[in-house]
Amino acid sequence: MKKALYITCYNITDPTDGISKKIQQQLVALHEIGYEVNAAYSEKGCLRLVYNCGQSFSSGNLSEIKSSKPLFFLRLAAFLKNEATNYDVFYIRNPHGNLYSLFFSYFLYAASHLSKKVILEIPSYPYDDEVQGLLSKLSLIIHKIQRPFFKLYISKIFYTGMLVDQIWGVPSSRIYNSCDPSDVPLANFNHSPCPKAIRLIAVANLAPWHGYDRVLYGLHYYINSSSHECNVFFHIVGDNEPEFSRLKKITENLGLDHYVKFHGRMISSQIDNLFVGCSVGVDSLGRHRSGNSYNDSIKSKEYAFRGVPFIKSHRDDSFNNVGFVYNAPQDDSWLMIEEIVDWVSCSDFDTYAIRDFAMNNFQWKKQLEKFI
Repeated sequence: MKKALYITCYNITDPTDGISKKIQQQLVALHEIGYEVNAAYSEKGCLRLVYNCGQSFSSGNLSEIKSSKPLFFLRLAAFLKNEATNYDVFYIRNPHGNLYSLFFSYFLYAASHLSKKVILEIPSYPYDDEVQGLLSKLSLIIHKIQRPFFKLYISKIFYTGMLVDQIWGVPSSRIYNSCDPSDVPLANFNHSPCPKAIRLIAVANLAPWHGYDRVLYGLHYYINSSSHECNVFFHIVGDNEPEFSRLKKITENLGLDHYVKFHGRMISSQIDNLFVGCSVGVDSLGRHRSGNSYNDSIKSKEYAFRGVPFIKSHRDDSFNNVGFVYNAPQDDSWLMIEEIVDWVSCSDFDTYAIRDFAMNNFQWKKQLEKFI
């Protein structure tokens, strides 16, 4: 069996984190397309390596090396040089923030001699304008200095974003964010015309570019208008600061406590139960705030797997010309709740058809086997 090493600076052990779940699903997908999979990741000041984790991440054998974040790739290169293992593929998630990129180019040089193929995944491209904070901006500068050398060592770049042929001089292929269907059950919600109540749900690591304040202001306007004929409620899952506190403050100031429920961070089973009573998902409504009008979110794929129609404002080619997506304007105007009510009332959403669409397009095995 061929061997793959998945490398990420992200902690992939948090069961409540969407990115962590995505990476674990990619490990399984690599195994399903014929690889014995090992993984290297960062957690609590350590470089951790898990062996034979494709079938089950939790059952893999673990090795641990103490390492600061800036030394992650330097320590990993040294370890791999002394390891008696030949890899067919290094699958590397692009380093982001915390000075992880300090020795990244050096690691790529070493990787090109230790593996037949070096693949870099960019989870969202372009991303430079999204970087916030002094440390992250410094890390980005270091990354930019090294980019001219990437074409010497990287075989291929996989990315999500607008269609391009090359990134940093490296041949590139677009993939769509995907899910493991077994992790995202059907919501089993019956979509009925002219509902008496509509329950919106947003699940995210809360940030300004999710634009959920647009929903709050729109909801306030709708409730106080003469067109208020349907009760609309908004459920928010996530607790990242400072956005969590900002949204709660807006809710309080607008007097929306009866209509908006903050659930904080939830595990998968709790989210599954919450979806049973919710009829419309809310994806990002503020990607324009980060200077990028295109996005390929995992969340939209999860909504589709659940059979739930959803709202977004960004471009996403994976959902072109489908009736279960409502496209809001790419600006900071409040969300027109009356239009959402009309959209839901006039649509006969087929839960199973939405899930079938996701099954046919958004499984990690199908995405990765196209190119590896």
